[in-house]
Amino acid sequence: EWRIFHEDIKPRHTSRWWLYMEAPPSSRKAGRAVKIAGDVKVVEADHKARKLIRVRAEVRGNEILSIQIRGDFFAIPKEAVIELEQMLSGVELDEQHVSEAVRRFYQTIDVQTPGMGPQDFTTAVMKIRDLI
Repeated sequence: EWRIFHEDIKPRHTSRWWLYMEAPPSSRKAGRAVKIAGDVKVVEADHKARKLIRVRAEVRGNEILSIQIRGDFFAIPKEAVIELEQMLSGVELDEQHVSEAVRRFYQTIDVQTPGMGPQDFTTAVMKIRDLI
């Protein structure tokens, strides 16, 4: 029994596959979605522009209820990303509405995002639509 445990059971139960239940690379999407209640889902997607943008949103149907934007990018001032998240909350999840909200963010907030622009954030947010 000890031999079976050490050779078979323990390696399997401590493997990355078992611990994180990852799908094989060929079937993985660039994010994930979890249904939490009725037609409400929490969706997470990554977008690699010149920097990584990770978007996590609570979505009901085609409406963004709330959204978090994180990643390895810089925003000056750093609090500006919170403003973008607020501007995207309540927005319909289609490219025109998302693009308008992001463009309005850049026009109304004196923000700098070195190496990134409005299209990068729009693309990142739109990736969650593919997962719902």
